[in-house]
Amino acid sequence: MKILQLIDTLRSGGAERMAVNMAAIFSEADIDNMLIVSREIGMQGKRVNEKTQLKCLNKSGTLDWKAFSNLLKYAKEFCPEVVHVHSTSLFWGVLLKGLLKNVKLIWHDHYGLSDQLKPGDRKAERIAIKGVDGIVSVNDRLRSWAVEELEVSSKRVILIENFPYLKYVEKRESELGSPVILLQMANFRPQKNHLLAIDALHVLRSKYYIDVELWLAGSITLDQQYTKEVYRAIAAHGLEDQVKVLGEVEDVELILGKADIGLLSSRSEGLPVSLLEYGLAGLPVVTTDVGLCKQVLQAGKFGKIVESDDQEGFVQKIKELIDDYRGAIQMGESFHEHILNSYGAAQFLRKYRDFVAKL
Repeated sequence: MKILQLIDTLRSGGAERMAVNMAAIFSEADIDNMLIVSREIGMQGKRVNEKTQLKCLNKSGTLDWKAFSNLLKYAKEFCPEVVHVHSTSLFWGVLLKGLLKNVKLIWHDHYGLSDQLKPGDRKAERIAIKGVDGIVSVNDRLRSWAVEELEVSSKRVILIENFPYLKYVEKRESELGSPVILLQMANFRPQKNHLLAIDALHVLRSKYYIDVELWLAGSITLDQQYTKEVYRAIAAHGLEDQVKVLGEVEDVELILGKADIGLLSSRSEGLPVSLLEYGLAGLPVVTTDVGLCKQVLQAGKFGKIVESDDQEGFVQKIKELIDDYRGAIQMGESFHEHILNSYGAAQFLRKYRDFVAKL
């Protein structure tokens, strides 16, 4: 099997991480694969393994026919059996399939606001989907949406959860150092609600006098207005020295190894790759009850869960992990095993191969 993946960028984000992760496991399984990036490669491009052919089209707009002609050239040279397109790359994928022979087109639907979808949404996708052979949905809401709203046969839609992939995993110390490092890996977008994490940090320091820092890893350029709001919240609490805005990071393994507790303060999620990466790294976690977070953590067995926007609950759950960090580490180790067994790369690859074979 030869697989060509197409994605808009390789900047920080869940879909982007999945494209890179998939390239890694395809290569490990000796599947010839190419990863084509439409606009810019970005930080995640440095994580693409050397067995994967990586190309960039430098696309400047929807109607950039020079970029599309380069895509067609690369595809004809590579001769893929499967063209796997992520998110909005669906539209160019449909055009590409029409110009190639004997190619199966698969759309990977990562839509991050799946819990807010309403009847009639995504009008453009309804048209483009007619050229797709199969859909990989990252959660059951998106799978149901494809069947019920896009009217795609259930045989051509599969739910395959995201999976984490780390180059290495450092063993975590069982004793807390000072300061305690809280890590949130999420792009700066309103639905990620970094403000809750910042408010929690303020309370932990001012009310409980805990020496704690918050590290924020993720792109800060996607929503400039929201990014300014985050910086204003940091300044309002006088936390400029305690909040480290890391931006996009290349060595995810390094910051996961240095962190003590992983956070997700989101108002909306699908299946967040960052939560799976926390688990693979054995990191104790606190997350809001959005998307599939509760399912991943099995209702609190493998991490702490609070309602969205529950500041008091968020603070208390973080404090519980800090107060009993040995117990938190044990929970993190169990979380690690759970992720390997339930959300590991092997499960993804097995389901994916079976799905492609049936299309």
